[in-house]
Amino acid sequence: MKKKLKLAYSIFLIGICFNLSTNAQSIRGRIISQTDRQPLGFASVFLNNTQKGGTSDENGNFSISDLQSGTYEIVASYVGYHTFFQSIQISQTDIEITIELKPQTLELQEVVVTEDKNWKYNYETFVRSFIGQTPHSKSCKIVNPDILSIKFDADSALLKVRSKDFLIIENQALGYRLKYLLKNFSLYYRHNYQTHWGFAFFENLIPKNKRQAQKWRKNRLEAYSGSSQHFFKSLYHQNHEQEGFLVRKLRKVANPNRRPETTIRYMIRELMTQKYSSTSDTLQYWLNEAKKPKIVEVLEPNLLPIDSIRHKTDSLPQLQFADYLYIVYKKEKESLEYLQQNGLDINKRNYQSSTIHLIEPYALIEANGILRNPLAVIMDGYWGWQEKIAEILPFDYTPESELQDNDQP
Repeated sequence: MKKKLKLAYSIFLIGICFNLSTNAQSIRGRIISQTDRQPLGFASVFLNNTQKGGTSDENGNFSISDLQSGTYEIVASYVGYHTFFQSIQISQTDIEITIELKPQTLELQEVVVTEDKNWKYNYETFVRSFIGQTPHSKSCKIVNPDILSIKFDADSALLKVRSKDFLIIENQALGYRLKYLLKNFSLYYRHNYQTHWGFAFFENLIPKNKRQAQKWRKNRLEAYSGSSQHFFKSLYHQNHEQEGFLVRKLRKVANPNRRPETTIRYMIRELMTQKYSSTSDTLQYWLNEAKKPKIVEVLEPNLLPIDSIRHKTDSLPQLQFADYLYIVYKKEKESLEYLQQNGLDINKRNYQSSTIHLIEPYALIEANGILRNPLAVIMDGYWGWQEKIAEILPFDYTPESELQDNDQP
């Protein structure tokens, strides 16, 4: 491989999957308190990671319509109550559901107000990791950062963040207003990876003019093209090479050009106790051995056939493979920001390349490119850098849908 992958792992918890269908269904229901069975008016209710939803009326009633058949995650939230979320299956008939919200238990404690001198630094670190550092991130802003709870544990080198209510994130690059209830964000400094999960509801911003509407459509298509959702969707439809993806096996093996670790440590210790000069050729040889990487990446030259990674089942196709997949998107080059932020030569822009590996036996692939069990996959490389909040699209986004949008503001 020409360069070593250096990027932090990214794990995204997502909670909706659906099949493309011409039949539109709806969900109707009522939101009530679990304790007194009274209706909860103006509660937030939506389908996670989509543009489907809104608020209940004054009597707690709600309706979400124009849904394709498939599995969704319905989310309901109300101040002073625990967030409700549940997987729900839409088939050929409408669904009626009563959602009971459980009140939160408030424990009265002495409040001690202290100034967190590191809050600004930790917040900026969170924004870089959560929103991202892509070109679109410059136009993506958290409107209400004051509702964030930010804690850093120095002993474990762990930054943890959650939101007390919905974060309001305005993405002027993609044209979305995102309501995001952040349940947990964890940045593990020592292991160089991050995880986050929460509930997201997308709303379209109103374009000022036709030019801005066209720009948003263009940016959305750019965010989708070459993304993991694009790749997994192409796997589902068995046309990944036509869509621009090349897939090879990547193995990580012990460096054959490095002496055994026990030998290196023994020789350095012995030579140091014999008071050899640090410029001694013998000592320098073993010090150089210690600097060599313990693990090296071996990229197989041949492309993998699709049936070696995509396996048919009675329901959804399975993503299943050994070692790592090295995925190249040959229709787009790496961005200059990606090269600069990772210390790479800006004069050598290669095609976008990412790696993935499984931490569970397999992952199920939905027709829209969403994984049924997304935490089964860890992403690195270009996807690890790019696929942050500033670049995410609703799960019901399709490139074709952009062609149907009205250009008028």
